Amino acid sequence: MTSTMFPVKAVGPGAPSGGVTVRSAWPWGRGHWGRKEAGATGPLRWWPDRPTTEAAIEPMTDSRPDPAALASVVAVLDRAASFEEPNEDIAGLTVLHHGLQCAWLLRGSDPDDVELQVAGLLHDIGHLLAPGDESGHGRVGAAFVRPVFGERVAAAVEGHVPAKRYLVTVDATYRGLLSEGSIRTLETQGGGMDPEEVRRFRQGPHFEAAIRLRRADEAAKDPLSTPPPLADWLPVLEALARVAASR
Repeated sequence: MTSTMFPVKAVGPGAPSGGVTVRSAWPWGRGHWGRKEAGATGPLRWWPDRPTTEAAIEPMTDSRPDPAALASVVAVLDRAASFEEPNEDIAGLTVLHHGLQCAWLLRGSDPDDVELQVAGLLHDIGHLLAPGDESGHGRVGAAFVRPVFGERVAAAVEGHVPAKRYLVTVDATYRGLLSEGSIRTLETQGGGMDPEEVRRFRQGPHFEAAIRLRRADEAAKDPLSTPPPLADWLPVLEALARVAASR
């Protein structure tokens, strides 16, 4: 396992308020609370001991839809309410709030596509499963949700990362729509695509879903937005998990 220092900002009751570094563990990884430098001031941050993308995905290799695993997904979403988006300098924008906004936007643009809406809700869940893995968080999230919601939801979750690379390559205006955080992570994720990468990405069976999710993703970063709460999505998640299990 590699160990790289990447911060995930905590805003909920799980974040300690004292000035000491506290060792802690959570179900999907170990890490510690602390500050970047000795003597620094300001809020404590969670510094995870980050596994590789492959190590994070390995326990999730069973791709059979399993509605019983829905509780694990909801538990991670609950945790996401206490963590700000790790690469956005937008105070108050938690991973859950961002996902809820994204799902809400997709409910408006694609009201009949429940799978796409759920993918929007879940697309950044990999940030909590493999903190700091910018290039791999889509793959990790996809592996986690695939056994519960099936291939199309997982493919859209995974595809939202390369979709950014694709759009900055083929749409001259798209870079100007990116947040500062998205611009910073673009290079980490591979930058623009070469012609062969563009061709392969377009040929993917869930290309359109990934593109629609990516556009909603970039628009869903308003910390003052008031999308419907997670409780409103629980019956949707349960129903979709049952559908996936019946296929």
